[in-house]
Amino acid sequence: MRKVSSVIAFGLGCLATMAFQQTQVTASSATEGPIAPSSAASAAPASNPSSTPASSGVPTPAGSAASSARLMPTVIPIDRALYRRAPSGTAGISLLARGENAFVGRLQMDAGAKMAEHRDPTEEYIYVLEGHGTLRIDDQVYAVKPGTTVFMPANAKVSYDNGSEAFVGIQVFAGPAPADKYETWHSLRR
Repeated sequence: MRKVSSVIAFGLGCLATMAFQQTQVTASSATEGPIAPSSAASAAPASNPSSTPASSGVPTPAGSAASSARLMPTVIPIDRALYRRAPSGTAGISLLARGENAFVGRLQMDAGAKMAEHRDPTEEYIYVLEGHGTLRIDDQVYAVKPGTTVFMPANAKVSYDNGSEAFVGIQVFAGPAPADKYETWHSLRR
């Protein structure tokens, strides 16, 4: 179990590093959406309209209502990812990637914001990049701060009270369905 936790923590750490690397975007490629492959030998399109619906900007699983084709790879710099803001105005999510088996987003919460108690039907992971707060998982209380990796089992009872600083974390759902809740959040240009 410890080895699996270490592998997950390492993977999330690598993911966080990749998601926040500075990306140079030239004026000619500054359009919204995924970046085209740089290799001239690549015959695959930069994005497949059937795998990247306009509503989310994030690829959807093959076989879903939005896509009957094979998922296409995407590479999205953080400054070009679709950003959604919660109706409450206290949280936001950059939609980074969505496949058949997982969702990845950059979650942000304002200082003092709260996430109400809820349950998600799949496992969830959070890697904390900035901020601190109090996380409750199945009535156990945990203090989180930068560098903390969190695993929440499927259907766990979860709530969060953010501290006095803004929170930023990488969120991974092991099964993309819980990310559907972000469809009701407001799309904003960054």
